[in-house]
Amino acid sequence: MTSDYEVPLKPDEEILNMMVTYINQYAAKKNRVGDCSENEMMMFLAVVLLSGYVVVPRRRMYWQGKQDSHNELVSKAISRDRFDFIMMNWIAVPQPRLSESYNNHMGGIDRGDQNVSLYRTSIRGKKWYFPIIAHLLDVAEQNACLLHRPNEENIDHLSLQRRVATAILKSNKRGSHQQR
Repeated sequence: MTSDYEVPLKPDEEILNMMVTYINQYAAKKNRVGDCSENEMMMFLAVVLLSGYVVVPRRRMYWQGKQDSHNELVSKAISRDRFDFIMMNWIAVPQPRLSESYNNHMGGIDRGDQNVSLYRTSIRGKKWYFPIIAHLLDVAEQNACLLHRPNEENIDHLSLQRRVATAILKSNKRGSHQQR
């Protein structure tokens, strides 16, 4: 049996590298100083995942020193400024017509959507595609939950989501970006 903070995590290196590369290219194009590392991207994704079950009205509240909203795990894993840097530099991609059409004509709900909606990512961005990325992260976590159930003890959705987010954040190796 695996303890709460020892979930084996093997992200897809190619996808992670692609996300980091595009974010860094976009930041350079906009003359924004600072490069995102793969470790920072993992911490960013973990905070987005954690926001599905630890909800605060404003994302900056995770880093505030106030007792009612501060999250020690988040603030030790990635600084608020680095999180904001990554959030601000999501790749600019034109919205495909297929995506717009789907959003206008979708209907009904299935079991996967129902499960995803239980602990949906609560951090929101200004880019039109961030909800798609957040939803894909939620769906991937839901699928991991379904795949994980037969292999280990009967673990519920929230417990697995907490286990994954906490394991990623605890594995933090914060780099030279020790900003606020």
